[in-house]
Amino acid sequence: MRAALHPNVHAFLEQAQDYLEQEEGLNNLLLGICLRLGDADAASVLFATIEEDGGLCLAGVMTPPHKLNLYSHLANPQEAATALAQHLCHTPWQVPGVLATAPLARAFARAWEDAAGCDSDAGMRQGLYQLRQVRNRGSTPGSLRPARPEELELLSEWAMGFNRDVWKKPPAESDREDARRLMEGKLAKQDLYVWQLDSRPVSMAARSRPTRRSIAVNLVYTPPALRGRGYATSCVAALSQVLLDSGFERCTLFADLDNPTSNHIYQQIGYELLAEFEEYEFA
Repeated sequence: MRAALHPNVHAFLEQAQDYLEQEEGLNNLLLGICLRLGDADAASVLFATIEEDGGLCLAGVMTPPHKLNLYSHLANPQEAATALAQHLCHTPWQVPGVLATAPLARAFARAWEDAAGCDSDAGMRQGLYQLRQVRNRGSTPGSLRPARPEELELLSEWAMGFNRDVWKKPPAESDREDARRLMEGKLAKQDLYVWQLDSRPVSMAARSRPTRRSIAVNLVYTPPALRGRGYATSCVAALSQVLLDSGFERCTLFADLDNPTSNHIYQQIGYELLAEFEEYEFA
């Protein structure tokens, strides 16, 4: 197996885009990251591939300080994961963790422990869901609309609440600034939507990571005092239909597998589990 690091996103996609698009729904995260990177080079972003017998068998991207995202079509990816781990150990790259389908994440975590001589800790288990047709739009009063710039403060607080729910810890002051910047970017690109009832937002969701045929839904959040009324179901269902109507073949989203409520909601709408993802953090 031959490992290669690529100097920029264009060189990486020239080598790996067709390979990743064979499972475009599964690779929406990887492809979406690459397609929004523009002219980023390998000084700031890691682009890696593993080749075997003239064809790719693994591809990965890492945008520090975030984890390494990997994909492999191999049923047993241990050899490819080991080849990448050993190659990276001879470079200046520091790998804080890995996020991939469960077998691949485990394989790379084992390989990195051996190659780098460190321990790994298992993180969140996530389900990657895919939808091609909305089956249930919900019956909650209200309507979907794009979020408005004057709602920035409210939506920034909601982004903080979303992060609190996901990471199970109180936010720091820097998290507040990050949440505001995130919402400003989403509003500027018109990627953020709210479910509105009586002219006030009661839930939100965002579109993210468009690729050739798929797009992701994320940042799904309803304030605690408004939960249990079906607002998130209606919001996600309506946004998903908007995205399908705009020409995308499928919508994808990630959900915490330890949160039965959100998983049930998405399955009711028509999302089907595509794969289980695991993440590991390295000491």
